[in-house]
Amino acid sequence: MPTARAIYPGGHVPGAAFFDHQLVTDPIGELGIGNDSVVMLYASNLVASAMRARWVLRYAGVENVRVLKGGLPAWKAAGGGVEAGESVSEPRAFTPVFKPEMFASSGELQAAVEGGGVYIEDALPQDWHDREHIPGSVCLPLTDLTIGWDLLRPQEEIEALVVARPKGERVITYCGGGFAAHIKIANILNSRN
Repeated sequence: MPTARAIYPGGHVPGAAFFDHQLVTDPIGELGIGNDSVVMLYASNLVASAMRARWVLRYAGVENVRVLKGGLPAWKAAGGGVEAGESVSEPRAFTPVFKPEMFASSGELQAAVEGGGVYIEDALPQDWHDREHIPGSVCLPLTDLTIGWDLLRPQEEIEALVVARPKGERVITYCGGGFAAHIKIANILNSRN
């Protein structure tokens, strides 16, 4: 499967800049994003990539970040046009306001395992969880929250899956590499308090 970087120049939403959530080399402001920007993200074929990019931007201090439901395929299916080549946005002033509370340190996780009061959720498949998992964690696989790899289930279906999650407790999600957990994080942000 070609990378998102390889797909982007061949056709993207008009005016969309390319943001590599795995290798943030350009200052966020150079992409045309300011602290008060409304940012719409999408993926060409893997919703977890867009969700991870959302998490990175929110961690850096961009508050209003959304993900296009269904990504680029849904945009095209709805009649949205695409443009080829690179899109360059006018640079904007951006001052990072990092949110370290979005991370859980290994010490915090260990304290949660030993002392409770934290809901620990594993986003990996059930068979992986059955083989090895953080003690006390509950398994809710990413694949239960998505339809294929490029679409989240409707919010009411997701909420029905997480009905047992205690309200008010801190939630720590994890997976093997960060992709699955980011969809879980977005679900928590959308369905909690």
